[in-house]
Amino acid sequence: VFSTKEYSPDELEAFGKDEDNIFEQEGGIETSARPEAGFFVRWGAIITLLGAALVYAVYTFEGDQQFYIITGGTVFLGLLFLLNALFVRDDANARNFLSDVLGDLTTMPSVMKRLAVVQFFSWFGLFIMWIYTTAAVALQAFGWDGGDTSTKAFQDAGDWVGVMFAVQNGVAAIYAFFIASIARKVGTRSLHAFNLLAGAVGFVGYHLFGSQYGLLIPMIGLGMAWGSILALPYAILADALPVRKMGIYMGIFNFFIVLPQILVGGTMGPILRTFENNLAPVVGGVPLLAVLFGAASFCLAAFAMSFVKVDRAS
Repeated sequence: VFSTKEYSPDELEAFGKDEDNIFEQEGGIETSARPEAGFFVRWGAIITLLGAALVYAVYTFEGDQQFYIITGGTVFLGLLFLLNALFVRDDANARNFLSDVLGDLTTMPSVMKRLAVVQFFSWFGLFIMWIYTTAAVALQAFGWDGGDTSTKAFQDAGDWVGVMFAVQNGVAAIYAFFIASIARKVGTRSLHAFNLLAGAVGFVGYHLFGSQYGLLIPMIGLGMAWGSILALPYAILADALPVRKMGIYMGIFNFFIVLPQILVGGTMGPILRTFENNLAPVVGGVPLLAVLFGAASFCLAAFAMSFVKVDRAS
């Protein structure tokens, strides 16, 4: 940190002007004026009523309490929209934290909106992996019966998962040295989609290998996906945004890491319990069904990547 050069305010301003000139010459990015108060009133009311209806449905049908995380969050978002309408009713460009975030959130460039979908499904799959891998490995390779997690079989599986994740991170670290040169040859969009599909194959590999050493093989595909998720979406996004908006847009982009975490934590348990007595036994158990959801999520992310338009070389 101490050895890192810090740019002066004048240098940063010059960088911003140069970047703006480049975007003007190349047609710029798709941007919109900030919405007026009516937009936030309309959508705030819709989101709040939708969230309230979902809360009522969960309560009436005695749904899993975890669903209150999602439904309550929806109501809260709607209320934030309504609150922001008060701030922008006289000036659509009102300057405060809430107005800045919601204003930029609702006027994201199209490339960022499409990458946000990719990011959402990518991290949805990753959180499934981190939550369910130990149980899946215990079932598949260590003879765990799916019951008591204090048994030696489950504990041994947990130790081995640490080795598996070390392999995954090692693959990601090595792959990082080559990912830029490969992207220049085949294109960033195509490479990221391929890496996500490799990760999906890795998830499926949990079902194909029944030994602890065999389960190291799927981590190659998951390592490729992991390295790609940490690099390529940001490379595309950084190349598509003006420098003066980089900070706020990168912050908003990271919402789509947090949202999947909340959704996985709030919905996967109830969803998997729904299939506990029918579909789960067919695939070997609830944890092994969960990793198939992870594979499907990565496939959706790869498909969404096909809609991302990369105008400039990343």
